[in-house]
Amino acid sequence: MQYCGTYIDKNGENKPSTPDLVIAKNWNWLHKVYSVDYRSVVEVKSPYMDQSIYNKEHQIYGVELKKELKRHLTAKNNSKVILTDTLKWEFYERNVEYTELIPIQTIVLYDLCNGRNKWNWKKGKLESKNNDVISEVFGGPLINEKPVKEFEELKDYIIEFLYK
Repeated sequence: MQYCGTYIDKNGENKPSTPDLVIAKNWNWLHKVYSVDYRSVVEVKSPYMDQSIYNKEHQIYGVELKKELKRHLTAKNNSKVILTDTLKWEFYERNVEYTELIPIQTIVLYDLCNGRNKWNWKKGKLESKNNDVISEVFGGPLINEKPVKEFEELKDYIIEFLYK
């Protein structure tokens, strides 16, 4: 397949392994006629289900998830996979030298608290701004949250990953 790998079904037929999302440049309905630049596929898991990834290391992911990722990495015109459960983001590239499934980058957007499976989103530091105009208009300082370093890192890395 162009953007995803294939697997052999129970009848012995070659079937496409459909990802949750495909990121492409120049995609159009006539993609068989025009050249499409496939950048990555995204596999999304729920942080509340058995296939959550935020609370596991990649080495202990389930067999089916590993097979799914490996299938996506065998695609004809795509060699990149992003795996996320929204709390943790892992980036994979096809690598002919290694047969193991190892993320090239992992970004974590949560902090564990009150036990192993309890989490909170990472938060930015609060900052206060005040001057005569702010005090007159709002009756005191304005307090806002600075951008979270990890969210900024994720945004920047996604762009880098898709365009390298």
